[in-house]
Formats: sequence, structure tokens, C-alpha cells
Amino acid sequence: MAADELDELYRLPPEDFTAARSRLVKAARSRGEADRAAQIAAARKPTTAAWLVNSLVHRDAHVVDRLGELGDRLHAAHRAADGDRIRELSAEHRRLVAELAESALTAVAAPSAAVRDDVTATLHAAVADAAVRARLGRLTRAERWSGFGEFGDSAPIVAAATSVPDDGAPAAGHRRRAEPAPDEAAATTSEQSAATDAARAAVARAERIRADLDTQVGERRAELAAARLAHDDARSRLEQAGARLQAAENAHAEAVAAHQDAAAELRSAKNRLAAVQRTGRRAVSGTGKTPRQDDPDG
Repeated sequence: MAADELDELYRLPPEDFTAARSRLVKAARSRGEADRAAQIAAARKPTTAAWLVNSLVHRDAHVVDRLGELGDRLHAAHRAADGDRIRELSAEHRRLVAELAESALTAVAAPSAAVRDDVTATLHAAVADAAVRARLGRLTRAERWSGFGEFGDSAPIVAAATSVPDDGAPAAGHRRRAEPAPDEAAATTSEQSAATDAARAAVARAERIRADLDTQVGERRAELAAARLAHDDARSRLEQAGARLQAAENAHAEAVAAHQDAAAELRSAKNRLAAVQRTGRRAVSGTGKTPRQDDPDG
């Protein structure tokens, strides 16, 4: 349910995001779902570019698969150091990103150059980085490919040999360099291969670390939002309890005052009764009769 609510939230235009988030948080809290309310409260408002890419992904469920499949093929071509394949896939990369960017940008009337650039950069990053693809649909900001080196046909490929005229003479402005000995060439190739493997392993480790840290940041953000909600709830309950205490104290004071007034009125009534009774006794004493003892024959 919470996932559906978050998807609903990130489909909305940025200007509607905050009000909708508050409404969903309130609804979750009214159902007693504090954890879900905290998760929704932790959701950040997306930038325009992030919203455009999110909307594209929600409209077309195949976008993520298309980006990921191309990214896998490009990574494979780079691992194989296949220059021709890299150039072929890079052209496909540019066409796919251009197609998806134009589709995403149709959701706004006149996108700025900055928004166009952010949408394009985010789609490029999604091809290169599986972690970015995992965030598509709930992006809060534009993404940039932040791996080591380039990605695509701008990445360094094994350099082509310097062209030489057919007659075997060195090209103008170039000197022929001596061919390396076989053992030397093999050693150089082995060193390059080892360095490449080490660099790739470092990239993989860095990507795993970053993905783990992204997860930890999200968890801490959710915990912070939950703590804030708990604090707000506790403060609200404290304020309500304080109001009830004040009302009870006021009611008690009013009851005490009313009791004191009633006691004073009772004392006053008793005093008046005693005075009347004394007056009656004096009157009876003056006539020599007692009350209720008059001679009926008079």
C-alpha cells in the first residue's frame, strides 16, 4: 500500500507534491500506520527534470528494461574492448536517449535548456548505472553518470595503429618506432590486463559501496522522519493532556467555589431559621401559651 501511495505521489507535478504528501501522511496516521506515515513523510519533492523522467517511467513500463538492456550490452562491449561494437552501441545509446528525452519533455509546454540537459543526463546515467535505474520512478533530482572514466563512444578504446604509406615509408611527420620484443610486448599486455582488471574491480567495489550508502541514507532519512512524527505525536498528546488537566483544574475550582457558596447559603438559611424560631418562642412566652396548645373552645 505504501509503495502504491509513493508511486501515486511521484506521478504528480511538483507543484502538487507537498499538499498530496501531507494528505497521505495524515491519512496513514489516522489509520494508526506510523511507519507508513514516516515513509511517506520522508519522500522528497522532485525537481522538474526528475518528475519528467519519473512520469515517463510510469507511463511506459518498458523504459527501464530498454535502458538496462542497452547498458548491459555497452558494458560487455567495453569489457571486450571491442571498439567497433562500442561505436555501434553508442550510436544506439544516443538515439534511445534522444527518443526517451523527447517523450519525457512532452509533459511540459516549454522546457528550459537546463531541464532538457538534466533529463538527457539522467537517461544517460540510467543506461550506465543500475543504481540509477533502480531509482527511476521515484527520482528527486537529476542524475549524472559518476563512474570512473567515460561511458559510451567517448570512452578510451584501444588506439588504432598509425597509418603508414603502402610503400612502407614512414608517414610524413612520423618516425617509425622499433617493434617491441615479443617478451616485452607480452609483459606489457599482461600488465595492462592486470591494471584493467584491478580498475574494474575498484569500480565494482565503489558502486557497491555507493549503493549500500544510498540505502543507508534512505533508511536514516526514514528513521528521522519517523522520529519527527513520534515527537510531533508526543507533543500533541502532551498539549492535549495539558489542556485536559487545565480544564479539570478549572472544573474543580468551580466545584469548590460552588460548594463554598452552597455551604455559606446553608449556614445563612440555618441562621434565619434559628432567628425565626427564637422570635416565635418569645411571642409565645409573652401570651403565656405555647405554640399548638391554644384552647379550642377559646
